[in-house]
Amino acid sequence: PDSAPPIEGGEIIMKWWASKGRDPRERLLVLADGLDVDGIEAAHAHFKGRVRTSFGWGTNLTNDFRDCAPVEAPELLPLSLVCKVTQAAGRPAVKLSDNVEKATGDRAEIERYLRVFGEAGRRRQAVRVRYGTAKLGWTFGYQRRRAPPIISAGHASMTIYNVGYIIGSLAKGSINRKLAKALVKLAPDKLNMSEISFADLPLYSYDYDADYPAVAQDFKAAIKRSDAILIVTPEYNRSVPGGLKNALDWASRPYGTNVFKNKPTAVIGASPGAIGTAVGQQTLRPILGFLQAPQMNAVEAYIQFKPDLIDDDGNVSVPGTEQFLRDYMEAFHQHMARVLTVLPRDA
Repeated sequence: PDSAPPIEGGEIIMKWWASKGRDPRERLLVLADGLDVDGIEAAHAHFKGRVRTSFGWGTNLTNDFRDCAPVEAPELLPLSLVCKVTQAAGRPAVKLSDNVEKATGDRAEIERYLRVFGEAGRRRQAVRVRYGTAKLGWTFGYQRRRAPPIISAGHASMTIYNVGYIIGSLAKGSINRKLAKALVKLAPDKLNMSEISFADLPLYSYDYDADYPAVAQDFKAAIKRSDAILIVTPEYNRSVPGGLKNALDWASRPYGTNVFKNKPTAVIGASPGAIGTAVGQQTLRPILGFLQAPQMNAVEAYIQFKPDLIDDDGNVSVPGTEQFLRDYMEAFHQHMARVLTVLPRDA
């Protein structure tokens, strides 16, 4: 069993074998989830005489150099290399897990096995692993703190990311609100998009720091629980709207509570003018840089908003613009996958 406490998971499997008329003593139980020496000894003693056991304990046993340097050295953190079998004797192989995101193999085969074993207890949890295909036909994933992942085309990640988006304009009929709706519709399926509003924030003053208002706490909490932030903003007087700047001030104060730190961030905007918020975005980027928000610097997106380009429901009337916005969101998806591999949440 994987993704379950070894003894608990083993008992579940043995019970299932017995229900199928199989003698567990004739089977091999491989335990491989969060094991160390004490866990292996406890599991071996628990199952002794009831089932044959084997144990998987790889990363920290065979590749743990963390204590070989006199100071903390991130370069010596273990590299977790995981190989999954995709075929066995010419037949497709799958891995099932209690975490929906960790199932691997042919989708039709996964569904077939789930009809046999059922889906009770399965849930969805984020998995910070990038996938590609090796020459031998295996599927491999890896996770490392310092080096960005090599992401195969079309396989940026199996992770579901929660993305908060902030609209820089407070106007109800804002063209940037229409743009935001289009971006939500065109975002990859792996992005859960939700708006974070700053409309009710008062003007920031450090006088509030000792008694932080609930509306500001809620605003910061929404950013903090997001995996990434998308800012969709107009340009006001060759700069950013005052309300947006005020919101960024709230997000970073009091000192030491900056919720934008290490948060993958992208900026886009629309304007009736030909330069399409380019100057406003260049004003915003240094602010985000000071807030230590890793920004997607390319693709840049300055949208000249012409009549009927995007309707109130976020439908884009120009196919070329629609494809550009779709590609922009995919690039942002790739960006957050890279950032969150090197800088996991709460790092």
